[in-house]
Parts: sequence; C-alpha cells; structure tokens
Amino acid sequence: MLWTLVVFFGASVLFGVISNATEDESTGVRLALEGEPRPDRTATVFAGQDLEATAQARSYFADIPPSSPSIALFKDGELVHFVPRHRIEGRDAQSLAADLAAAFAEFCALPASA
Repeated sequence: MLWTLVVFFGASVLFGVISNATEDESTGVRLALEGEPRPDRTATVFAGQDLEATAQARSYFADIPPSSPSIALFKDGELVHFVPRHRIEGRDAQSLAADLAAAFAEFCALPASA
C-alpha cells in the first residue's frame, strides 16, 4: 500500500504574505509527520502558481470544490481523507496535527498480523 499526503497552499505563500492559517497549516503538517504511522510520500502544490500540478492533483478529487489551503490524504491513489480550508483556518498547529495524526492512524497504519 502507498499513502500520499498532498498539501495545497495559496499563492500568497510564494510572495511572503503568509497568513496565520498557512503558518499553522505547515507547522501542523510537520508535527503530524513527525509521528508514526505517517504517509510514505508527501507533495506540496502551490495553487495559483503551478497550474498544471494543481489541475493534475485536483483531478483526483474533482467532486470536491477547490479549497486553498487544504490537505488531501490518498491511499493507493484513492482519496481517503480531505481537510478543506474552513477546517484549517482559525485552528492552531497542535489541533490540526492531532487531527492529521488521527487520520494517519486510521488510514496509514499497517494491518495487524493475524
């Protein structure tokens, strides 16, 4: 199984106008990735700047409206968990990290041996 975490940031990150939501998002993601289990791969897409990568990533969950910042967790190429902007903004890094860690525990943990 392959687990992939994709993080979308708005274009403002590239210009140094980082909002608290974006700072807390990046810190929350980093904190969650320090634990186990965690995704095998991570990717960052800068929406508004890398249009081709953004379109490709969004094609995997076309039924969900665009949301930046947002976080998507895939298991074997299938979307299993999505955190839209409204569940990121106004939250501190620790609470976001706890939610991501719970998603990692649910979807990234290897099955127990029988």
